[in-house]
Amino acid sequence: MPTLVITLDGRELQRLPLTQGRTTIGRRPYNDIVMEHLAVSGEHAVFVLHPDGRVQVLDLNSTNGTYVNGRAVVSADIGPDDRIQIARYELQVLPGEAGQVAVASPAATPPPTPAPAQAAPLRAAADEPAPVVRVGPPATSGRGGSESAPPPDAAPLPRAAAVSVATLVVVDGPSAGRAMPLHKPLTTVGRPGVTVAAVLRTAEGHAVRQSDGTEPVLLNGVPIGDQAQPLHAGDVLTVAGTRIRYVTDA
Repeated sequence: MPTLVITLDGRELQRLPLTQGRTTIGRRPYNDIVMEHLAVSGEHAVFVLHPDGRVQVLDLNSTNGTYVNGRAVVSADIGPDDRIQIARYELQVLPGEAGQVAVASPAATPPPTPAPAQAAPLRAAADEPAPVVRVGPPATSGRGGSESAPPPDAAPLPRAAAVSVATLVVVDGPSAGRAMPLHKPLTTVGRPGVTVAAVLRTAEGHAVRQSDGTEPVLLNGVPIGDQAQPLHAGDVLTVAGTRIRYVTDA
């Protein structure tokens, strides 16, 4: 059977045999593969395994899109040489021969799920539900979720420092009103390949820099350039045509 390999920043997180007709990916807990990242939609994409062994990926009208070899797709047939990008994750489908011997590394085993409980579904028949596998960057907060480490230019947060509670609120577009609490060291928003902004937690509060894309990220209507810029209450970011307000109680 084909095997789905999931990596993040070049580090392999998980290998999952595609044992059923449809394998869903998203941020909500009822998906077959749960990616705990704000750039991943609640129901982001689905892999379809056809009776002839062909594998197809379908985007489920996600906010940030599903990309195959750097190109946004609605649906696409997937081969072993193709690379699928969802947020910061890269996925690859290996053919059946590779899938039969694929073994997940111990470091990629999701900590919230005991090993015996996860192993049984991986051996289940194709008509049984696939296991829920939580995928994310290495956990650093102790909250039970997963989050990525801040980039080198993000200032370390002193233990005694008090950081205000801050939130990104989408101002316009189909997700208007959506709030994204900034409780992680690094939060990314935008559309990969177009524009991605990285909001970094710092000792003073938060800063923003552009991490991907050719379209500039705007801060209060002005391109932020190559350097990280500090954020202040009420600042408005424009990322891939969508305005996002930085809200803080400080």
